[in-house]
Amino acid sequence: MRKQKLMLGAILVAAGLLMGCAGTAKGSTEEDRGTAAVEEVQADENGNASTEEDTISEDENGLTAEAQTEDVESSDPGNSGENEQMDTYVILPNPSFSYYRSDRVQERELTAIALIKESEEPNEIIDEDKWFQDNGLQRQGFPYEDGEYRYEAFRNEADQPAIFLTELATGKTVTFDLREYQYSTEYVEADYDFIDQNLFYAAVRDNVLYLATGHYTYAESCPQTAYITAVDLTDNSVLWKTEPLTCNARGFAFVDDYIICGYGFTAEDDYLKIVRIDTGEVVQEIPVKTAPDYIIRQDWILYVRTYDTNYTFMIAVE
Repeated sequence: MRKQKLMLGAILVAAGLLMGCAGTAKGSTEEDRGTAAVEEVQADENGNASTEEDTISEDENGLTAEAQTEDVESSDPGNSGENEQMDTYVILPNPSFSYYRSDRVQERELTAIALIKESEEPNEIIDEDKWFQDNGLQRQGFPYEDGEYRYEAFRNEADQPAIFLTELATGKTVTFDLREYQYSTEYVEADYDFIDQNLFYAAVRDNVLYLATGHYTYAESCPQTAYITAVDLTDNSVLWKTEPLTCNARGFAFVDDYIICGYGFTAEDDYLKIVRIDTGEVVQEIPVKTAPDYIIRQDWILYVRTYDTNYTFMIAVE
């Protein structure tokens, strides 16, 4: 009888431990008076889970990133939990299909820049590798690293666009779910199968993530496409979003306080565009012969490859 009681007690203790683990392993997202609570799951020296709350605040327009934790990783499992990093999952809100600027964004006084064309020559369309090699340029395309972050674009199980961002120094990761950027509200019904939008390029500068998104068909099929969106990595909120038809190139470049990007498509006007980095406003358009594909800065020279033409521009600060 005593053995039976001991066995029954052990079973009940084990069941209680399992139920307790299940209860502490769940992260939750809570909203209270304009803030979204984010639970960070951590482990103490004995490996027991505990929770610690942090908050993400709304901007004045009520936009917050819907964030939740997914996993806990440790770069050194034997270091008593000191190096454990939080993986964050964010469903990024789409503030508008036209130009958007958060009330938090303040316009700054910027130094003007100019792009002075130095060369223009036709390419063979299929000679991309030679163009990169001849100019000593690195090809732009996911996945890639820039010394501070690793960028990985992917489609989730629902076939929605997303980006997995890793901070190389700390190992911290953020997944930005871009489902709200996938389909717009204005499109030609017959062309619905072609307006699925994806991630073209991404880069971080001064703790702000810049995302270029759009579809691969004509603007007349869906004019709400080809944006750059600025995301504050402090709270994962959207700072601004450009007007549509701004960027569908495979990359963009930072030049002082500006982003140089490009838009174009068959039978459409093709431009390089200069965008203010503080507000996302387009301040200049430079016509090019065909749609910009690659835009790469190397020192004070901007290399631009369009569908059938190669350009170089000298960057001048006015």
